Amino acid sequence: MNRFVLSLGSNSSDRYEKMDMTIERLNSLLNIEVASSVYETLPWGGGDKLCINCVMAGTTAMDKESLIEMTKNWEKQCGRDEEAKKHGIVPIDLDIVIWNDTVLRPKELSRDYFITGYRQIDPCHSSPTAFVNPKNAAFSSGVILVFEMSAKKIALEMLKFQFQYLYQRAINKNTNCKLMLKVKIPCYANML
Repeated sequence: MNRFVLSLGSNSSDRYEKMDMTIERLNSLLNIEVASSVYETLPWGGGDKLCINCVMAGTTAMDKESLIEMTKNWEKQCGRDEEAKKHGIVPIDLDIVIWNDTVLRPKELSRDYFITGYRQIDPCHSSPTAFVNPKNAAFSSGVILVFEMSAKKIALEMLKFQFQYLYQRAINKNTNCKLMLKVKIPCYANML
C-alpha cells in the first residue's frame, strides 16, 4: 500500500458542492484515514475569489501515476478547463503533496492553504517548536531557534524550506541569528 497526503481546493461559486462531491468521490476510491475540516482561505497569489480547502491522508493500492491520472480526470469532470482558467476559476484542485516518504510539492509545505489543514490531521505540527510558520517567526539579536522535526524525508524537506526562509529573513533584518536543528520523530511520521 502507498501512503499519500492530498491537498484539495476550490474557488468556484459552487465550491462547497464541488468539495462535497470530491470528498465523497475520494472516500469511495481511496482509503482515507484522516481528513481536515473544510476551511476558507484567501486566494493564493492575489485575486478576489475566496477559496475553500481540505487536506486528506490515507493509503491506496494505486501507483502514483494512476492516482495523478485519477485526480486530473476528476478535476476535468468538475469543470477545470482552459475557459475556467481564463477567468481565474478553479472548480476543484487536487494535488498529491506527499507520496510515501517523498514530498512531491515542497512549496505547499509553506502555504497557509495547505498548512492549516495539515496541522489538523497531524497534531504534532500544531506545536510551535514542531512546526514554525515562517511568516510568524520573530527575530531578535542573538536568538537561537530550535526546530524539532521528523527524521523522515518529508520533515527534512519541510525543514529545508523553513530554514532557508528563516535564514534569509534573519539576514534581511541584520540580526545575529543562529539556527540549530534538533531532530525528533513526531506522530505522523510513523504513518508514512
